[in-house]
Amino acid sequence: LYYTGNIENENKRMWFASNKEVRLMVEIQALIATIYILYYSLIGVTIIAIALIIALAVILSKSE
Repeated sequence: LYYTGNIENENKRMWFASNKEVRLMVEIQALIATIYILYYSLIGVTIIAIALIIALAVILSKSE
């Protein structure tokens, strides 16, 4: 029983990714998440900046 369990563990280790590959996948996933956050924060900041410029232009045109 113990021996067959050991063989199953060997097969699982071969079937699934090794620890190194899993670590690499996790790192890539974290990297993708970071890029995603940076990309959308950049878009958000750009939209806010444009909105502020438009608001400033409207205020200046009304004051004259």
